[in-house]
Amino acid sequence: MSELIKLIREKKNIVVCSNDAGGAEVLSSFIAANGTIAKFLLCGPAIEIFSRKLEVSDLLITEIPPECDLLLASTGWSTDFEFNNMFEAANNGAQVIAALDHWFAYPERFERNGNVINVTHLLVFDAEAKKIATSIFPNSKIYLEENYYLKDLVARHQSMATKDTKIEYDFLFLCEPKSLDLNPEKQNDYSDIDSLRYFLNFLFSRDLINARVLVRPHPSEKLDKYVHEIPTDFMNINFDKEMALDEAINISQTVVGCNTMAMIVALEFGKNVYSVVPPPSRTKLSDSRIQQLTAWERSDFIHED
Repeated sequence: MSELIKLIREKKNIVVCSNDAGGAEVLSSFIAANGTIAKFLLCGPAIEIFSRKLEVSDLLITEIPPECDLLLASTGWSTDFEFNNMFEAANNGAQVIAALDHWFAYPERFERNGNVINVTHLLVFDAEAKKIATSIFPNSKIYLEENYYLKDLVARHQSMATKDTKIEYDFLFLCEPKSLDLNPEKQNDYSDIDSLRYFLNFLFSRDLINARVLVRPHPSEKLDKYVHEIPTDFMNINFDKEMALDEAINISQTVVGCNTMAMIVALEFGKNVYSVVPPPSRTKLSDSRIQQLTAWERSDFIHED
């Protein structure tokens, strides 16, 4: 039994807090794998994600109870939901363990409107995240646990690999609700729309307007967010946010995105993954397997009309 699991099982009143999809996927899989007994303070995409893996309907709460002695929270920036609850729990004397599902912008996850959370305990899911977190929070206790979400996806992919998987799309475009840096004053910022335009311009420059593209909006986004950005020249672009991530990756030849963890999943599935972060900015994901879009070769294009 790991040190963290032992600590969690010693607590009597645990609350799990989550909103953002990426953190919710990783944290819910961790909770499910370890049979953690808790109440759930959920919002946004996290409600559906946790409900898919755990029986949470009778355990949902709308605020942190006074008796809470441990808050286990994912960390995101699409809303202030997770930050506000971590801040409140810490001020009320509860122990807070913040789960990091990504590899960048760590300090910004704990700062809002002049308020700063003193990060004392962190949960990470791979060695790279632990290395980064240790350098930024040298005085914090950092727990490294297995990424059960990624493990389950890869296992399901391997079980499906024996079947004939038909490639239906040449490209899978993985959307993000906000590709901008958390610090709005940083130079070379770009938006999620900018990244889509950059990708479409690339296809146009390579005479690939007939490429079959699946655009997968983020769970927190509306399906039609990107529809009006598609030039009429592109006739084979579809949108789908209901399809499971592993299925979308399986039926696509090449995967493109900016900084989403889904790009790492695609790499583990053996896909070629390219960054569509508009230059001069670059993807913040440190995995060397992610290539620049300009490195894409037409020989990888399997669909010709």
